Amino acid sequence: VTLHDPAIGERRLSKKSFAQYFTGIVLEVTPDRMSMSADLPETPVRSFDYIGARKGLLPAMVQLLILTLLLQVLTLRMPLFMQLVVDEVLLPNDVDLLTVLVLGFMGLALITLVTRSLQELTGL
Repeated sequence: VTLHDPAIGERRLSKKSFAQYFTGIVLEVTPDRMSMSADLPETPVRSFDYIGARKGLLPAMVQLLILTLLLQVLTLRMPLFMQLVVDEVLLPNDVDLLTVLVLGFMGLALITLVTRSLQELTGL
């Protein structure tokens, strides 16, 4: 079996040695016209180059950032809800305010659920 190892170069192994080291993963690389071109500039590759090259990636990342910030804001609001329930509802026994706060809290929980679901669907 002939292997082309980038670190060592061309290697020849017996079938027994090959079977001992083979993990089941093969990488086959074929040069294309762009990789063979000598006219390519020698510029360093930046991460932003990949973002701009993928159609729709930048808007998806912005959307994910907004969803993440919304999720964090909603998560930080939960202790405030508990403080309002204890200070403004339980001590004065205000059932009407409790109803309003519970409905508001359920709305925030629903928004949090939708936000987390969208975050998982976008992959991050």
